[in-house]
Amino acid sequence: MIDLHVHTDASSDGVHTPEEIFEMSARLGVKGLAFADHNNTDNVDKGLKLSKKYNIPFVPAVEINSTHLNEDIHIIGYFIDHRSSEMVSFLSNTQNEIIAQTKKRVALLREYGFVLNTDDVLRESKGKPPTGRSFLTAILKKEENAGDKRLKNYVDGDRSDSPSLNFYLDFLSGGKPAYIPLSTSTTKGAVEIISISGGLSVIAHPGEYPRGMLDDLVALGADGIEVYSGHHNKVEEKYFKRYAMEKGLLMTAGSDFHGKIVKPTIDLGVKIEGGEEMFEKLKKAHEEKYA
Repeated sequence: MIDLHVHTDASSDGVHTPEEIFEMSARLGVKGLAFADHNNTDNVDKGLKLSKKYNIPFVPAVEINSTHLNEDIHIIGYFIDHRSSEMVSFLSNTQNEIIAQTKKRVALLREYGFVLNTDDVLRESKGKPPTGRSFLTAILKKEENAGDKRLKNYVDGDRSDSPSLNFYLDFLSGGKPAYIPLSTSTTKGAVEIISISGGLSVIAHPGEYPRGMLDDLVALGADGIEVYSGHHNKVEEKYFKRYAMEKGLLMTAGSDFHGKIVKPTIDLGVKIEGGEEMFEKLKKAHEEKYA
């Protein structure tokens, strides 16, 4: 079992501390781990230290929000130099742009009939760049929204299985009422900064993007795709595995675990045959790319 896509409390929607993640991983028998927090590497150093304590191999990583053809694309950088001035600057700029994006999203949601303001959302994101959970929680806490029938689906209706993710997909993702593209944080730029920082770039949960876009994303220079994801079913896993093999791409496995409060349907750890071998192939590919 490995898990190369885990969120800690360094993400605005992450629940667990690095120590808690390692404790759970040790109990589960995880043999390879990566913190892929949203647009920051604040807990990478803690992960490197805990890796020695728990004897669990750990990879410095980050999940970068980006835009390509009016779609919100997430790119994970593995084995990055998280202290490099280029990466630090890029992530800082991305965080600032997401804050600006938040203000525009709030304005659109207000036009759509929800009562909220930017300060409400930023308060829920703990001062970090907001995610879908920040918006939904801020809206639900406003008494003025209590009678809004649209919200019932996320509380106890057919969208309550993973309310934060579903609210993001319904209102904030590409083509939805409050979608705002990032103007400077492009997918091409994310791939480039990962390379500049000595890392490997992997397309996260590709099943969430239009299928026809995958070739475009690979053409931007991605090294691999997240074949096994907490968001993929068996059919999708089979498709993306075949695609990766045909294109000569690296394959990774990551749950996208945030904590059961945030994503109730996603557990820590990805149990697949050959998981440790996959982890070793990723390490070898990194060594060969930067030899």
